[in-house]
Order: sequence, then structure tokens, then C-alpha cells
Amino acid sequence: MYLSKLAFVSVFILFLALAFSSVTPGLAQSSGENAANSLNKAEGSIDSAYQTVLDLKSLGGNVNDSIAQLNEAAGFLAKAQVAYRLGEFDDAFSLANLCYDISNRVKVGTENSLLQAAAEQSSKAFITITGSIVGFVVSGLCSFWLWRVFQRRYNARILRMKPEVASNES
Repeated sequence: MYLSKLAFVSVFILFLALAFSSVTPGLAQSSGENAANSLNKAEGSIDSAYQTVLDLKSLGGNVNDSIAQLNEAAGFLAKAQVAYRLGEFDDAFSLANLCYDISNRVKVGTENSLLQAAAEQSSKAFITITGSIVGFVVSGLCSFWLWRVFQRRYNARILRMKPEVASNES
């Protein structure tokens, strides 16, 4: 009876060892896949955020804080890639998610600033166009008024002149 319990326990331990040895590579593979997916997601997010920052800069917005945060996110992405290559998938996963969170925050903040800058630029363009049209109309009216004043004075001056009749002496 003692031998059968010992045999049962040893078979059970052997079974557990085989079960865990077959599960562990599967877990490592799935955590490796999770890390790879997180890295791809973080890279896409940082690219998208950087493009949004470039768009804001082209509109003349302030991008200093956004660039600093993107540099921080890029540092986390680089660390995540190194950890992934070293086989530290959990670290790679957490660093990639941290990079994703930071770059996503930058993108959202930059998009809000981008909308404000676009609205501001649109209002400046409207004011410039309106001012140009008003200036053109005013200068045209002033030019017409000055021409009329000049014409009246010229005609009055001509009418005040007395023609002289010259005698024809030969």
C-alpha cells in the first residue's frame, strides 16, 4: 500500500512536471506575442503623435512640451525593444504600453491644440481678407473723390481764364 501511494505521488509529480513544461513555452510564446503586439501598437502611436506634432508646428503652434514628451516615449520604446530582444517579454510589454500611453496623451493634446491653431489661423485669414477688401474699396472711393475734386478745380480755373483776342496786324 505504501508503494502504491509512492508510485501514485511520483506519477502525479511527473504528470505535473510534464504539464508545466509544455505550458511554459506556450505562455512564453503568448507573452512574446503580446510584447510584439504592444511594440507594434506603441510604434504606430508614436508615429501618429509625431505627425500630429509636425502638423501643429506647421501652423505655428508651440510644440516644445509635446516634443519633450515624445522623446520620453521614444526612450521607453527603445528600452522596450531592447528588453524584447533580450527575451524579457514582460518588461517589453510594460514599457511598450507606457510608451503607448504617453504618445497617445501627446496626440490627443496636440490634436486639441491643432484645432485651436487652425481656428485661430482661419480667423486671422478672415480678418486679413476682410481688411484687404475694405482697404481696396476705401482707396478706390478716395481716389475717385480726389479725381472729382481735381477735375472741378481744373474746370473752375479754366473758366476763370479770359481769352485774349489778338488783332491781326499785317
